[in-house]
Amino acid sequence: MEISEKILTRTFHLEPKQYVRLLLRQKWRKSIWWLWPLLLLMAINAFTGYLWVSGLLLLGLLIYAIYIVLEYRHYVQSRKNQALFAPQTFQFTKDYLLQITGQGEASIAYESIQKVEKRPDHLKLHLQDKTWLYIPAEAFRKKEDLLTILDTLDQK
Repeated sequence: MEISEKILTRTFHLEPKQYVRLLLRQKWRKSIWWLWPLLLLMAINAFTGYLWVSGLLLLGLLIYAIYIVLEYRHYVQSRKNQALFAPQTFQFTKDYLLQITGQGEASIAYESIQKVEKRPDHLKLHLQDKTWLYIPAEAFRKKEDLLTILDTLDQK
């Protein structure tokens, strides 16, 4: 099924706290492969009498966590400057996606969407330049609109 007419989402806005939660969830998914072995190594060192090694590893983990928090504060500030947290609307057409924000309109070709992440509460569109667009599920007026959009994105 292809988009025959324009599909317009409801106007929504993303809260900075919601954005940080999305970033942290994404970082958690990317970091899980090395985090559990590190925690296991810390526990083994603590139980075998090498508590100082566990302390050093914990200190390194704490420094990494502080770095992530500072990095995400910078992300949020730069996204505020780009009006990401302003009210926005998406318009899906046959050939492209139109993002309408307080700063104007941006046309995005479907070919530039690398990956579509479907979640029960939102839709995340990953673009070629390592940015992503977040659309909450409540923004879609009808479930049929969402299914049509997903079908169109799968075809492109």
